[in-house]
Amino acid sequence: MKSKKEIREYAPWEMESNEKKRPHKKGIPPSNQKASLHSKPKSKDHSHLEMYILAREKERLERYGSTLGRRVKSIASTWKEVKSRMYDLHKSSTKVDKEGIKELIKSEKAKKNAIKKKAEENMQKIDWNY
Repeated sequence: MKSKKEIREYAPWEMESNEKKRPHKKGIPPSNQKASLHSKPKSKDHSHLEMYILAREKERLERYGSTLGRRVKSIASTWKEVKSRMYDLHKSSTKVDKEGIKELIKSEKAKKNAIKKKAEENMQKIDWNY
């Protein structure tokens, strides 16, 4: 199972679902009406709309977080596999130090130069100065 620190860091919404729910108080709600009357009552629709939008955003982030969590786990597992495979290949292959790498580079340059010389020998040259 996941540790609490890991859950808190990567999936905080799971901590919220584990919390105990408080039962709602059942009783007469307090009155918020003022004694003075206004010509136009203030609308409370905006706060309800904002709550709805935030709830939808929360649900979207929870879904995205769960898929992201699965992706992070798969990336971590493939990274570990690749790293272990690289270690095995490096361990089993012949070890080449810096001097060996320099020799390989020199030999490749020599091969390229030989190919260029051979190509130049096969070319016919024409003297255009009369």
